[in-house]
Amino acid sequence: MGGDQQRRRALLLSRPRRGGRCQLRINVARAMKNAEALSLVAQQQGWELVQKGGEIRWVVRKEDLIESLRSIQSGGQWLSHIPGMHEACEKGSLARALEASQAAFWPRSWRITQPEELQAALEFCQSHVVIVKPNRGLQGRGIYLAAKPEELRTALAAESDAVVQEYICRPLLIDGHKWDLRLYALVMPHRQGLRCWLAKEGIARVCAEPYQDTKWIGVRQLAPGETFSCL
Repeated sequence: MGGDQQRRRALLLSRPRRGGRCQLRINVARAMKNAEALSLVAQQQGWELVQKGGEIRWVVRKEDLIESLRSIQSGGQWLSHIPGMHEACEKGSLARALEASQAAFWPRSWRITQPEELQAALEFCQSHVVIVKPNRGLQGRGIYLAAKPEELRTALAAESDAVVQEYICRPLLIDGHKWDLRLYALVMPHRQGLRCWLAKEGIARVCAEPYQDTKWIGVRQLAPGETFSCL
């Protein structure tokens, strides 16, 4: 049996079947509030929710993930979380990974915890507008714009861990509004590489206010959802 087939067999054991479908057993003993959503999916897919055993352990809290890693059955169970994923998705770690892969879509970024990168950001800010994002921030809180080195220093005085990025002055708009997409994908080992499945549904978020071409004087903090163009 090939490696890909073995992995698939480990994930979807084909023993119990209902209506011709493979039955997947998900351990929800520590799924907490996720259990309700998992129940809806299980009903639709013909899966079984269990309190012991199962092919997948669904965990939410970090401490449950650690304990599950210690006791997981070798080769016979999967976890709902990839250990370290939260840390990998922090802005600093993400910037480092994308820069290492030389991703063409990624704006120039600097981590202020690295003295040489901070100095490079200050030099860049002499002729460009930059945006400051707290490393672990979310929902647009704590974001600053700066157009001069002294403005950048003022913004960073309130942040001990942040990422500075080149501000994209002419973004792609939808009817004059900024927007973003949140898409969900499943990446699995496939032969000698990886294979990715993209969910049919995702989330599109569009700013309520039109994108304005605005100049500003001095460093300023952006309100959630507020955007500017640097002329």
